[in-house]
Amino acid sequence: MCEPATLLALSGGVSAIGSGVSTYSKVAAGRAQASINRYNARVQEVQAQDARYRGSVEETQQRLAGAAQLSRAKVVMAANGVDISSGSPLSVLEGQAMLNEIDAQIIRTNAEREEQFYQRRGVDFQNQGRIADRGATFAAIGGGFDVISTGFEAASQYRNGA
Repeated sequence: MCEPATLLALSGGVSAIGSGVSTYSKVAAGRAQASINRYNARVQEVQAQDARYRGSVEETQQRLAGAAQLSRAKVVMAANGVDISSGSPLSVLEGQAMLNEIDAQIIRTNAEREEQFYQRRGVDFQNQGRIADRGATFAAIGGGFDVISTGFEAASQYRNGA
């Protein structure tokens, strides 16, 4: 049978090992979370680029569709003998051209907002990743102190024969 002091020392050693394992788990979890956040930040950047690209394509499509619509209107008016170079017909065509441009600008603005949304989310994930990295570092430091403290406590108990 072991002496009580030896049992206390062994208990302290087991506690120190437990603290070490717990610290390792916290550090590993923090590093894993940081890695996930870095990945998520990259995904957000890809989505921002995609929003920018899609917005550019949709804006171009809107401009082309608007130009085609105006061309058809001019052809129809001209075919019906309407002079499109002045007066009301010209005002109608200019108004439609302005509405087409507004539609294209709305598409651009919406795409820019979507892009900015993804960029902000990416920055949020980057910040969360840095926080997780720091948390893992602090867990390692704190856990190291726990292991040392538990070791000193076990040694003290062993020395005092408690």
